[in-house]
Amino acid sequence: MSDEQLLRIVPRFGDRIAIRQYCKREVAALEGNSTTLSKATENLMSKLQEKRAFKRKHGDNRSEKLSGNSNAQKTERSYQMGLFEEIRGSFIQIKEKRGGGTRHLKALKSATMAELLESGKELFFPNGKNKLGDITEFELKLRDFTEEELHPQTTLGEQYELRKVKMLRLYLSCKRIDTTPSTSKNTVDEFAAEQGPSTSAEACECEEELVVITENNSSITDSPLLSDNSVMLIEPGTMNVIQSSILVDEEIQFGYAVLEDGMLDDTLPMDPTEIVQDKLQTTKLRLRRGNIFQDLNAAFKDGLVSVNDCLVEIEMVLPNGSTEKGEDNGGIFRDALSEYWGTFIMKCTSGNTLKVPMTRHDMKDEWENVAKVMVLGYNTVQYFPIVLAKPFLCYCLGLNIEEDELFTAFLEIVSPEEKQLVEEAMRDFTSVSEREEWVEFLEAHDVKLFITENNVKQILLDVAHKEIVQDPAYIAECWSPVLKKLKLPPGGLNELMMSLTPTARKVIGILQHETLNNRECQIMDYLKRFIKHCSDVRLRKFLRFCTGADLLVARFIHVRFVQPQSSFTRSPQSHTCGCVLEVPNNYTSYPELAEEFINILDANIWVMDIV
Repeated sequence: MSDEQLLRIVPRFGDRIAIRQYCKREVAALEGNSTTLSKATENLMSKLQEKRAFKRKHGDNRSEKLSGNSNAQKTERSYQMGLFEEIRGSFIQIKEKRGGGTRHLKALKSATMAELLESGKELFFPNGKNKLGDITEFELKLRDFTEEELHPQTTLGEQYELRKVKMLRLYLSCKRIDTTPSTSKNTVDEFAAEQGPSTSAEACECEEELVVITENNSSITDSPLLSDNSVMLIEPGTMNVIQSSILVDEEIQFGYAVLEDGMLDDTLPMDPTEIVQDKLQTTKLRLRRGNIFQDLNAAFKDGLVSVNDCLVEIEMVLPNGSTEKGEDNGGIFRDALSEYWGTFIMKCTSGNTLKVPMTRHDMKDEWENVAKVMVLGYNTVQYFPIVLAKPFLCYCLGLNIEEDELFTAFLEIVSPEEKQLVEEAMRDFTSVSEREEWVEFLEAHDVKLFITENNVKQILLDVAHKEIVQDPAYIAECWSPVLKKLKLPPGGLNELMMSLTPTARKVIGILQHETLNNRECQIMDYLKRFIKHCSDVRLRKFLRFCTGADLLVARFIHVRFVQPQSSFTRSPQSHTCGCVLEVPNNYTSYPELAEEFINILDANIWVMDIV
């Protein structure tokens, strides 16, 4: 075919050249003569083939020759070491400015943990001292990143083989040694017996020293912690001080004195078992309204609070710098946890109804603190973020994940449109397989396999596992050691989440009130009707307004009807510490009550302005 004839079919010049070369190669292949390459190219290819053949014949395989050779293995390994301070069973990481920090070290793989412990002592206690104190004041141990004590005879290489980590992190744990001295006075009863059955203050005027009864029935005198005129009784975990004046007064008597009848009519009888009471230790924190997420994480990071604290008292600071009037007896702490987890859900999670944590570049060192807040909140005031997907929490706790729960949680994480699409695919795959929305769904969730009607369920389960478990696996790794300290109910996570999930029926069931008159009964019916018509979001706001927590953590809400000063100042009020709701008693219709409650709840302004 001539070029003019080919021009009618293929108008482009380059295409015509390509077609002619292709035809030449095909004809040469059919005739068995592949002389389409130039002589220079053929010579070059033949030389390369000769070199390869020579290497295969005379060369030695270096990789096979050196297999099993241990001479190239390194004898040293790098590792990191930090400093822990053990306080009341919890471990607080010490920052660099306090003599701690992270140190990057190298040691022989044959080095034992005992040798590394000695090097850690020299590192963190130079000349036997640091900002924590003298080295002789502490009991030192070497622990791993799970806070477990390491056997002194294990080697660094064995730890790497056991842990399977790229960089091993060790901690020098220091626990302050109790150096409490003991003296001859043993018990409170012996102290009272020495004074006699009716020893007066005049006889004890010269006894001005302190007597401290400790756990091991020993006593401490001249304690700098107390005034000169007091007796301190100590039990495990307690420190109670009983003040007693030592002034000369014939009417003041100690011990069991013989008194006349009627002298103690207005006085409670003294019971020695009631003197020593187990008082929980209170940790006070000052948090800024609107920055509770950052402040509470910083409190754990700086060691101001730990998961073992029994009671936490919060002082809230407003954005203008003034302190809120409310005094915390539990309500402000619950309100702080509600704001904390609201911020966490907004900043660090993804999902629709249920949420899954997502990694952030600025949260690398904060995930463990988030887990500690979770444990502290539930162990103290039973607050737990039930909006997190249950399969993810099961993975953090090392529990089995059921496929039905995994798939159900996935449907609550995706958008409503994707949820409807997945449900249609499960019912009739052919109806959605050709739709553009289905293709976009598969691309959005990074599905690589070809989906058919037979494997659609299994692939969707794999996608759910990837979204809920695999993607946040780093967060689960940070949370798992901390969440083991959760005091779960007998029914586990199911019982926990069911008990905290608010519903209108549950909220109405915890309402309590005194005897009501006819008008108050009518207003009470208005209140119950309002609760029934609340959405899930508004119902959580109602609980937070009444109890401080947007979950069902309170056992009751006491409704109290009050007379407002005027119709202009009429408004519902609450006392979150006691879970008390004060409702004006002059509502004449349901719309009046509903309007005022809706205005308060939808304002999203939570300020404790009542002491």
